[in-house]
Amino acid sequence: MLVALLSAAPPAGSLPEKTATDDPPLVREQPTVVTRREHIREHEDGRYIGQTRTETRVVLHERSAVHERPAMHAPPIDQDAPRADDSTIYDGRGFEGVELRFADTIRDRAPVGRPVEFSREFAFVLDSDGRRVHAGEYLDLPSIWGFPAPPPQRYSAQLHSREGDRPEAYPPVNGSRQFDAPASGSLEPGTRWSAPGEYRVARSAPRSEAATGDPDALGKGAAFPFVAEYRYEGTELRDGKELHVVSAGFRVRYPLSTIPEFDNPAREEREREYRAALSARAASAGIAAVEATHRATILFTTESWRPVLVNENIAQQIRTLDGRDVRREGFQLHWYRHPQPLQLPELLRRAERLDLPDTRIEQRPGGIVVTLEAIGFEPDSARLQPRERERLREVAELLQNYRGAPVLAIGHTAEAGTEEGRQALSERRAEVVTEELIAAGIDPARLFFEGRGAREPVAENADEDGRRRNRRVELFILDDQTDPDR
Repeated sequence: MLVALLSAAPPAGSLPEKTATDDPPLVREQPTVVTRREHIREHEDGRYIGQTRTETRVVLHERSAVHERPAMHAPPIDQDAPRADDSTIYDGRGFEGVELRFADTIRDRAPVGRPVEFSREFAFVLDSDGRRVHAGEYLDLPSIWGFPAPPPQRYSAQLHSREGDRPEAYPPVNGSRQFDAPASGSLEPGTRWSAPGEYRVARSAPRSEAATGDPDALGKGAAFPFVAEYRYEGTELRDGKELHVVSAGFRVRYPLSTIPEFDNPAREEREREYRAALSARAASAGIAAVEATHRATILFTTESWRPVLVNENIAQQIRTLDGRDVRREGFQLHWYRHPQPLQLPELLRRAERLDLPDTRIEQRPGGIVVTLEAIGFEPDSARLQPRERERLREVAELLQNYRGAPVLAIGHTAEAGTEEGRQALSERRAEVVTEELIAAGIDPARLFFEGRGAREPVAENADEDGRRRNRRVELFILDDQTDPDR
């Protein structure tokens, strides 16, 4: 549910960095923060399986990718993938951010930090055909792309009058024509438009990934194309603000219809390439067929057509490769925020005035990370050594400057003991750090915690110095400060 804001600063390691001869670093632009709550009931072969309540928060930044690329696909942008040299460049726009997922929605907050089931940083490129590419493959993040879309203004989408024809079931994403839309202020109730997108459908329901750090292939699913239809309903007042009201819906069907004819052989080749990648991803996800329907009411700001709230009812019917029928139905709510971004130079200046030994601060997708290196706990326990409490009080003073920005504490251990033990210890140590921050005056509602065991070492575990460095807690300050005026 992110594209409506993306048509409208970079950490190291996600996208190619500028050279020293480029322009000076720019102030980081406003991020998009989307919070999604969903309540889904699931049946398998007609038998009720259960229901899932999840909450997900995504912080997303756009980063321009302004050069041409030499090949059909963008180069890899994983931190561990081979880096492109200065001559290997993109065709499209780059995006990066962080996703947090909570297993259960907590309505009444207790005075403690909140556990996170899973988090990840991500980056991807939107190519010139409006599709997400990553090292030659199509991403499973974000889960929906291209929805909601505001009225088109000279972009690739199809606009309809109140009596206009309905769009075809699947006009090719890269074959859409250019239309001039009326000015958004002149829209009348009943005006219709449509825009393409992709929606990720998984064979299996979301499950805990804390033990592995990565979802299984069945949980990743595959992103299937759709064309959403929109109808302008008028305006309404919410909390004293006038907002546009739009009704919308789309249907996802797989397998796709017969490939359309193209005048341009290169576009036809790209369409075939896309379908081959989609078929491969669907097969790896165990999906044979999909029929899904989504109906939504959307509130947009009147000034900039940014989405504020999406209330969506969904129904999915999935046929798996092993012959099972999975049915899901329920609702999703999406809230959108456009907060002020964190600025690394400002945070570094504030940190210099504090006593923060063995502390590293760096920009990452979705925010800034303050790493408490070699943090002192009693051996094989989550009991902090007394000297660390002073450091955490200094960190709390730093965090107080950032107007409610959420903070995710991520615990890491050295490679000792069992994997299950390391995971439990890292999570408990992260929780203890949040408790100390609360005691130092940080609002508990701002704090979250997660453990990652020994899966992400920063040094070798062969000697004590390396193990000491790996025993650390990262405080990820998310780009989600208090909302500015819209």
